[in-house]
Amino acid sequence: IRLLKQKSKRSDKNLAELTFELAGFQEINIEYYAAYENFKKASYLDPNNIMYLLRAGHISGDLGKGKEALDFQKRAVRLARDSPDITDSAMSYILNKLGGAYSSLGENIKAIDTYEQALKLNIKHYGEDHGELSHLYNNIGLIHSKFNRVEKAVEYLEKSLYLAIKHGGGSYPGAAITYGNLGSSYIKLGQFNKGKKHLEQALQINIASLGEDHPSVAFVKGLMGTAYKSVKEYDKALLFYKQALSIRLKVYGKNNPRVVSSYSNIGLILEKKGELDKAIYYMIKSLDIAKNIYGFGDPRLAKIYNNLGQLYTFNKQYDKAAINLRKAYETIIQKHRGNHPSVVEIRNNLTYAEFRNKK
Repeated sequence: IRLLKQKSKRSDKNLAELTFELAGFQEINIEYYAAYENFKKASYLDPNNIMYLLRAGHISGDLGKGKEALDFQKRAVRLARDSPDITDSAMSYILNKLGGAYSSLGENIKAIDTYEQALKLNIKHYGEDHGELSHLYNNIGLIHSKFNRVEKAVEYLEKSLYLAIKHGGGSYPGAAITYGNLGSSYIKLGQFNKGKKHLEQALQINIASLGEDHPSVAFVKGLMGTAYKSVKEYDKALLFYKQALSIRLKVYGKNNPRVVSSYSNIGLILEKKGELDKAIYYMIKSLDIAKNIYGFGDPRLAKIYNNLGQLYTFNKQYDKAAINLRKAYETIIQKHRGNHPSVVEIRNNLTYAEFRNKK
């Protein structure tokens, strides 16, 4: 790349191509921040290359830069819609990436609408029984799970897994994602043994194909932690949550949404174990990193403020509880109306903490 810069001032597209290839190698080697810079650089050097925009958007989302990811993906969609050469399958792929960007920002209605558009295009191109549909069924199932429509989620996830096994053998990382999400859904339905079996299969596939210290391994270990939490095996849950945190810190450093999630999960498990001081310590770490990533008034902080406020309430530190629950309320109300379940929950928690603080 340095040689090309020296030889020519008019080779932006060639430089973009080499920069993109370098970013790909860096991503494979789990050098995500370096890959992010180079994917982004390639998209600036050749702003009309849809693939450069898609990859820049994807890795931006992985690193917690959700708004930037959404901007890249929207630009890719606009270019694709203006291109006469884009096939239905290519447009489906691009819309799937846009759906992922919406999902990472919590815009789940937009996400599911975008995923369903992508699915229709893929069915039109491939038919209804093709492996390329697997990841879209998985993504739609995951959104249904976020809306707590767990049985609907299972319906889509089972379709995804069926297609992954039929067309790919079921032993590659893409199938592992569906094994993990389906396992979590079974556990939400109270089918712990069935769910655990799927999670173990996902973990086995990821370790065999990606290695012990890959983010996808951390993802499944986090799901395992949540599974054991659901059946009150808190020591096992804590072990998996800490293993997930260790991998994520190694891969991403501390300023990443997945690290935020890991610290929160550990804090909540420690509360279940009755270790409130430790729980508060981990929740404060989660909050501090989240503030650094999202900014102080972002609605995504509300859940962490609420968790921390509740931990202070359980620890009878009602003044600190009220402060954090007030912040939770002020941030959540930016996103949801006053009768939304999350708003009602936080308002009730705040009312109780303020009442106890006055006594």
